[in-house]
Amino acid sequence: MKLQRIELGAGPENRLTAAGMRALLAQVGAALNAGRGLHIVPAQPGRFFCSGFDLDDLAGRPRDEARAAFADFLQLGRLVFITTRPVIAETRGHAVGVGAMLVMAADTAIMTPRAKLRFPEITVGLGLFDDTVAMIRHRVSGSMSERLVLHGEALSAQECLSLGLAQLVADEPLSDSVLEQWRTNAPDAESRALIKRLCRAGVLSGGIDAQLDAFMESWDRFLLRRRQSQGEKG
Repeated sequence: MKLQRIELGAGPENRLTAAGMRALLAQVGAALNAGRGLHIVPAQPGRFFCSGFDLDDLAGRPRDEARAAFADFLQLGRLVFITTRPVIAETRGHAVGVGAMLVMAADTAIMTPRAKLRFPEITVGLGLFDDTVAMIRHRVSGSMSERLVLHGEALSAQECLSLGLAQLVADEPLSDSVLEQWRTNAPDAESRALIKRLCRAGVLSGGIDAQLDAFMESWDRFLLRRRQSQGEKG
């Protein structure tokens, strides 16, 4: 099966604006509809695979546009997590927020030795989506889930490897021959797809609108604190 190369983010930290998230969702959807797997890589080389949403961009948008961007994020996570086609995330840097979610959703994650994985939302006073927590709890134990989401702890590449969140830690970008090895791990693609579907069935079962409603309340509080902080600085 062919893999579609998906470049993630923009700028030195590979952040995602609302428009960038919409374009990413469309690109991933088109690749999967064409029967391709995904090979997700950072758009720009550097310290970050993806540092998450560009909060300055979202904070400057009307509430309904911000909500739409978060809805696109949820749809992206579901597409990547649920697809039976192979998904490889070649992180090549820190995976934060959106980037960390994609590592959780992928079948195979390759990290550089100095890379870290982190969900920092609590450190800025934001909530998390049910889908994100469900993916984390599916991949790691309950106590580790709480370390990640309640304390915003960062996991090193080696910790991710030991937990099964990463399958390889390597300095160099993957060659075509190595990619071929990771493209499928079963001789029969249909059997692999069936087993993957069974493993992940029912993990993301909640409605999207309810998740958005709850998250937007924390987003409103985040914006209020942001405005107050900017007013104090001014």
